[in-house]
Amino acid sequence: MYVARQLGVQVDDVDTSVYDKATYLRHQCLILNYFGFTHFDAAARSFAKHEILIMLRVQFRPKLILLDIIQALTRKEISLPSYNMLAALIVEAINEHQHGLNKIIETSLNKAQQDTLDALLEKATGPGSDDKWRYQITLLKKASQSTRPSKIKANLADLKNLMALYLEFKPVVNQLGLSYECLRYYAYSVAKAQIHQVSRREKQDRYLHLIAFIVYQTLKLQDMLIDVLLLGVQSAVNATYNEHKETCYQETESRNQSVIQLVDGLQNDFISTLATIKAIIADGGLTADQKVVAIEAAINRPTSEKTGIEQRINDFKDELTTLQQQGIGYYDLLEKRSLKLQSRVADIVRQAIFDSNCGRPLLLEAIGHYQKRSGNIDKQAPIAFLTPEQRSLIVAQDGKFRVSLYKALLYLAVADAIKSGSLNLLHSEKYRSLDDYMIPKPDWDENRDEYLQRAELTGYSDCQATLQAVDFRYEETNSGFMAGDNPFLTFRSNGTFHVSTPKLDEGDGVSLGGIFPERKYIPLLEALATVDNATGFLEEFEHWQMKHRHTKPAKKVFFAGIMAYGCDIGYRKLAQISKQINENELDTAFSISIDYFI
Repeated sequence: MYVARQLGVQVDDVDTSVYDKATYLRHQCLILNYFGFTHFDAAARSFAKHEILIMLRVQFRPKLILLDIIQALTRKEISLPSYNMLAALIVEAINEHQHGLNKIIETSLNKAQQDTLDALLEKATGPGSDDKWRYQITLLKKASQSTRPSKIKANLADLKNLMALYLEFKPVVNQLGLSYECLRYYAYSVAKAQIHQVSRREKQDRYLHLIAFIVYQTLKLQDMLIDVLLLGVQSAVNATYNEHKETCYQETESRNQSVIQLVDGLQNDFISTLATIKAIIADGGLTADQKVVAIEAAINRPTSEKTGIEQRINDFKDELTTLQQQGIGYYDLLEKRSLKLQSRVADIVRQAIFDSNCGRPLLLEAIGHYQKRSGNIDKQAPIAFLTPEQRSLIVAQDGKFRVSLYKALLYLAVADAIKSGSLNLLHSEKYRSLDDYMIPKPDWDENRDEYLQRAELTGYSDCQATLQAVDFRYEETNSGFMAGDNPFLTFRSNGTFHVSTPKLDEGDGVSLGGIFPERKYIPLLEALATVDNATGFLEEFEHWQMKHRHTKPAKKVFFAGIMAYGCDIGYRKLAQISKQINENELDTAFSISIDYFI
């Protein structure tokens, strides 16, 4: 049709039945040669399969793999084959990848490790009243996000069991080389399935899924506990700050009252004494010596008459002393909250495995001492990581080491270091070192050119040339500013700068007022539906399984679930208060969709 239109020929006048295969192939060659493309031959097929196998290491969604391989073939200027051929290649690669993983499992696991994994599918007794004779793996599936000390201890107990399994199978995991995406896929297969469904899998496939579950659950639980630590520390800091702020406010109010009373007293006493002296001086019946005696008597009044003003002066001096000790007051309040904080985060810090490659070695030394002593620290604990002010306050005036304050300051330092990235965990997904997320250096050195080509960054392969270009741009920008050609950049007196956004010229565009509804309030459902119509974001919610998919729920179910989670009212309650929303359908939809993407 396109060619017919370009040639000005009616489509009905074209008889495609006489368009034989030889002519078709000849025309195809002409078109490919004109655009610089090659045929999808055996070499291209091998390239496509290799690319798909590489993608499978980090991506387990066939739809995204299909889109990526189409882009890869286009970049290589290879003509695209049919959808069926690409789909067959993806399925073939998935099966080959799965076979390779099973082979690693078969050759890497010994009999004892196999028995350990099989034991997870056997019944065991749990600590709770509802955990009697439940399957061991079922007990490890549960993880509470509560910050109650009892729930935290239960999570720590599970983490201890999972960590032992994780470290035992870590060499096998390293050989598998599974990405976090793949680990999550296999782990979800275990978490969402019933025990008999897991048991019926082939031997190596079953072990692969169980190992992935152990790794994923360990990393997830570790991150959850670190989140609890950060939340607990921040809550303690906020509460201490607010209480100290309120205390300082009350002290300031009391001090202001004392100042007012002191000034009033001094003023009244001074005015009274001055009036008496003036009267004595003006008295003509007194001699000079008598006036001196009278003035001295007025100034040196009896002690009982001066007690009030002297008491006010002493009170004011006490207030000034309290003001000078306000810094100590904050740490006193922090020390009082230390026990509550310890009940939540002490065992987390004691059990966490931190990376030795730390940006704050003094803090790491203190953590090591704390863990070695199981939290039972004394005055021998390292204090070099503390600020000079904190070190001066860690020992009380009576010489006693303030253990509770030390622990609170240690937890605060740990939380700050984790958030800043200077302190990392070895076995985590969220809180690992930045280098762990990057391509290993030996791998980068070996495959640098290939990686740059994949990322379409070959034009920046020469680092020095790139830095010179950047440096030229910096020099050009600075020269323009020095010449006064950049009115949008201004420097402040303290050395900082400010960049102002230039005002856009007012165009003749249509006003947006008529687009928005006239009523004041817009239903949330209407807003979500409008956004979905414009972007189609609901299409991103997919079943976590690649096979055995159920029929996708209606859009209203997803809208209901999003509102339930966003408004924090729970999807069960929302289903009960909504019309035409089935609670079971909503539960199923979000157990297979929302949890996966969150």
